[in-house]
Amino acid sequence: MKDFDNAVKFLDDATKLAEKAGDKSNIASCFAQYGKLHKEKGALEISIGYHKKSAALYKETGARAEEAEALIELAETELAAGFFTEAIFHAQAGEKLAHEVGALKTLLLANKCLADCYEKKGDPAKALIHLNSAMLLKDSIFSVEKNRSIEEIEAGFVQSRLKNENLMLAQNSLLQI
Repeated sequence: MKDFDNAVKFLDDATKLAEKAGDKSNIASCFAQYGKLHKEKGALEISIGYHKKSAALYKETGARAEEAEALIELAETELAAGFFTEAIFHAQAGEKLAHEVGALKTLLLANKCLADCYEKKGDPAKALIHLNSAMLLKDSIFSVEKNRSIEEIEAGFVQSRLKNENLMLAQNSLLQI
């Protein structure tokens, strides 16, 4: 909604509460949101600072999937700021972590970011490698989500059938009384 002033107020309140509770994971999440907010405002260097803090706190707490996400956010912001070498470094670190924890969507974002980095850096061969990886990951994610949807639909049918069977058994037992 682009209401940056209110967003900052809410983030300040959330950060204070997280600090009061000593919850480093929530503080890291607040820093990530600050980073996104400043990126949206065009303050890329401030955004980079917040994303670095977020990634460091996630690392400290052992939240590897979240650390991978924070590293990709950092890399995307560095790319937007024109810091290609740093963006590649952080995207590769995020890609490695995402691969280790099996975070497919983060792995997809890492490969997209790396493809963009190498394209901007003038290395189309490496860009193509990461773009192909991103396309394969996108297909894998789609397949997983499609299978999950099918399983949920099937589970709903089984639940309905069992509910109907229970209802029929209850009615039959009433008729036998």
